Amino acid sequence: MKNPLDRFTEIFSENTHLDSKVIAPHIERLKELDKVLPTSSTFLMLTNTIEQRYEYFTKNIELGMGVTRDQLYKDGIKLFLEMIHPEEVELWLGMIHEMTTYIAENIKIEDRTRLDIQYNYRIKVPKEGRYLNVIENQIPVHYTAEGQIALCFGQVTLIGHDEELPIRGKIRMLNKNNQYETIFIKNYSKEIFLDALTNRENDIVRLLAMNNTSKEIGNKLCISHQTVDKHRKNILKKLGLNSTRDLVSKLEYTVLI
Repeated sequence: MKNPLDRFTEIFSENTHLDSKVIAPHIERLKELDKVLPTSSTFLMLTNTIEQRYEYFTKNIELGMGVTRDQLYKDGIKLFLEMIHPEEVELWLGMIHEMTTYIAENIKIEDRTRLDIQYNYRIKVPKEGRYLNVIENQIPVHYTAEGQIALCFGQVTLIGHDEELPIRGKIRMLNKNNQYETIFIKNYSKEIFLDALTNRENDIVRLLAMNNTSKEIGNKLCISHQTVDKHRKNILKKLGLNSTRDLVSKLEYTVLI
């Protein structure tokens, strides 16, 4: 089956004012994440954040969600908000507000298309008749002259379980090697063991979960493999674990990284 991430060219062919080169390195990182996510349904979207409507959805959303694209195009973000678990709507809105404020106050306008904004929540899936966990990545691809996010390219992945997970928001930026480095991370609900880690340590844990060696991680994060090894030891000490294998096995849900 064709990877939904390969379909991103459809979006950019239908929106000629967008530069596909902006999104290409993000696509490679999302493909890596796709390899370690649980079996799930993934679909892509293009969101007009200013007008609060959707410009595009890949066709598979209808099969995965049981909601038509016409419904989503007609009702826009309002419909999506109505589908979020009622206990998490306010958390979600507060999280989005804090992260967009952080971007506005800390990231230069010319650097903002290098950002990946990731968060999770539960959403009502009509096809399933229940709430499922979602992990969502949004990449700002177009801004107003004032620096306001105008258009976002998104990947939404349904994870096949409905239990309550910690709501975590993350902002990562592509470095000079086109690899993500975390610049913001916050837990908005129940505490988890990863909360004790720094941004750098979270990046190393994520890359370890993707089966990267210390040397590979060092190359991606522009640091030495010796520095990576020091971080690994500190991570294990902080979390009270004996080995990297114990750490990776503890990451029951990839949404946590």
